[in-house]
Amino acid sequence: MGIRNFRRGYLFVEDDLSVMDNIETAVGMCRDLADCTPGLEVVNSGPVHLELTRPGIVAYLYPISDKSTTNISNSPALFNPVLELAEIDKKPVIPWLSPRQHQLSTYKATPDEPIVVSFVSGEYTGKRVEELSERNISAEQRLIIPLYDKVGEPLFHRLTSYYLAREGWLVASEHQYPIHTGTVPSDSPWTVRGTPDIVAWKSPFLQTLRNEGLIRNGATLQELAFLSTQNHSDLHERPESQSVVDTKTLVAEVKGSDRSPGDLDQVNKYIRSRFYDVAYGVIPHHSNKTSSAHGLITCDESGFQMIPDPIENDTGRQTSHAEEDEKEWFLDLMDGVAAQTLLCNLSYEELMSFVEGSRDWRPEQPYDLVENLWERPLSDVASEVATTLTEQ
Repeated sequence: MGIRNFRRGYLFVEDDLSVMDNIETAVGMCRDLADCTPGLEVVNSGPVHLELTRPGIVAYLYPISDKSTTNISNSPALFNPVLELAEIDKKPVIPWLSPRQHQLSTYKATPDEPIVVSFVSGEYTGKRVEELSERNISAEQRLIIPLYDKVGEPLFHRLTSYYLAREGWLVASEHQYPIHTGTVPSDSPWTVRGTPDIVAWKSPFLQTLRNEGLIRNGATLQELAFLSTQNHSDLHERPESQSVVDTKTLVAEVKGSDRSPGDLDQVNKYIRSRFYDVAYGVIPHHSNKTSSAHGLITCDESGFQMIPDPIENDTGRQTSHAEEDEKEWFLDLMDGVAAQTLLCNLSYEELMSFVEGSRDWRPEQPYDLVENLWERPLSDVASEVATTLTEQ
């Protein structure tokens, strides 16, 4: 089953006092995000705290739910295909080449019933199923997310991605990030093992997306992939003035609420890659903590707080962890990934129309189409997607 025609999605609060603080923190984070996160709204109606009204955000929360308690299908596998093309000497990430069209059409086809999201202490999952069933909320209508005795890393990870998007960043999570063992492009300066939990960046392409009305501030890659599930009226108005965005890069390592800011050796490791201007540890319930090595993103029931990376306030000459060449390479790579993710919103016929419309040329094999689209100017991709979505 999928999630296309649902009206509302609700969050019910766990009654067990042992997890109430974590539930309140989760709701506080969502309240802080609601105004700028499409599909997320906080309501005050008895036990109901959230309404989820966009398929993209439900798809993003599905992986951290208890799969045994739901019949909602997994979200489309958008970010798996990575192809090595000798002709262009790259290993490009090609999200639109996944079986996305078939999966997404299935994922969106659901009854006209709410999708219910329920946070619950892990040991009470069975009881929560009974409670939801008593409300006539079936397995096709629910996602149950266990929190156990802490604000876990998976939930905090996802909500932090939305927080950074609200703050004007393009954001990729670890499974959408092509720089890791086995998929490092041949021209990569990457020398550090492992994959960051979150990377984010600001670039001229970010402003292009704003200018085309595709985003307002920033966006997660997941949001970019699901733009076609929105009505064209949901696209943003193009700004009257087109400001210039200063380039900036960020890396973050996420931990659950049982960790401390000092337990973040991986952040220091990623700093050594020289891709990132700023680095952050991401841990709940640490608003009174600081680190001399990196910044801190934290939260409580009042919402998010960002404590800047000390390097930004360095009175010396160094105000960034990045080296210019490495940073430029990273921005070029990630802008390309974002553009390819945008193409997930076009059908195969629309992709063919895009490449055929610019010149008298038709690909003879799939690799020709991949190569053509990978080499397209990023602004052309954004313009084509915006035009197509507006005409739907």
